[in-house]
Amino acid sequence: HPTHYLHEKVVKEGMSLEEYALSDLAPELNSGQVRVLSGDESVDTLSGSAPCGPEILAKAKENLIEHFSIVGIAEHFDESLILMKRLFGWTNVLYSKRNVSEIRAVQAQLSLATIRQIEERNALDMELYQFACRLFDDQLRQRDLGLKIETEAFRLFNRIGNTAHVPLRSWVKTRTLHKDSDRSVIR
Repeated sequence: HPTHYLHEKVVKEGMSLEEYALSDLAPELNSGQVRVLSGDESVDTLSGSAPCGPEILAKAKENLIEHFSIVGIAEHFDESLILMKRLFGWTNVLYSKRNVSEIRAVQAQLSLATIRQIEERNALDMELYQFACRLFDDQLRQRDLGLKIETEAFRLFNRIGNTAHVPLRSWVKTRTLHKDSDRSVIR
């Protein structure tokens, strides 16, 4: 993206996605999430360049548990928003997609060797992601009461733009689960 701080350098050097991902242009290209979430200045993405290891990963995991009220997962974006809405008492979490690339890099465009190198460079991030997914699943189990119905209603409202300003909770109360599926019907 043109506003990214490395965009000009990457474009000027004509770097491919593979060259960029395997470069040492910035610490975040090597377990960047672990670096940020660890809170350890020796490895952070702004000033640190020390290598990450298991102790830094452990600190990142500890920080997720101790200092974050909720963990959201991109693949479960809507459910994450609903959990945040409930936890923080938000009333409107509708969103529109912005800055979404129409040209997505396809994994097939990268060689298997490159994919393996990227995975190796980000093994700690991948482990942290699996840990975060388990935390997210735990959060879902703890707060599941009506989550499927509320998420379905949210997706519907979000799709149509919710210009009617109908309070989500009152609309959700008028819905019941169909006995044979996860689909709900309006009563």
